[in-house]
Amino acid sequence: WRSSSITEDDGSSSKVYTVTEPTIVPKVDGQGNQLTGETDAYIIMVWSRVVRAAGADAEAKGGGSELFVFDAASIGEGPRVRIPLPADVPYGLHSTYVPWDDLRE
Repeated sequence: WRSSSITEDDGSSSKVYTVTEPTIVPKVDGQGNQLTGETDAYIIMVWSRVVRAAGADAEAKGGGSELFVFDAASIGEGPRVRIPLPADVPYGLHSTYVPWDDLRE
């Protein structure tokens, strides 16, 4: 996996959609124990839109970002949840999963 982008151009503006690299988050059972099956995980990534008006001097403006959450067991069904984010997320953002107990140490 890697970050990627798609561009649409309608003559008056162009929109670039970027997707960050995925982060794998293990599922846990009712007691908080990490499950270990190959598809016992969620895959999260950020989808962002950048809109640029036509013309050489046009500035790019953020078009919004969303956090997508996929279930690894059924990734082909698309995201289970799409969460609009309150601010635009820059292209190239990196993330990692850290279990809650590791943050307390």
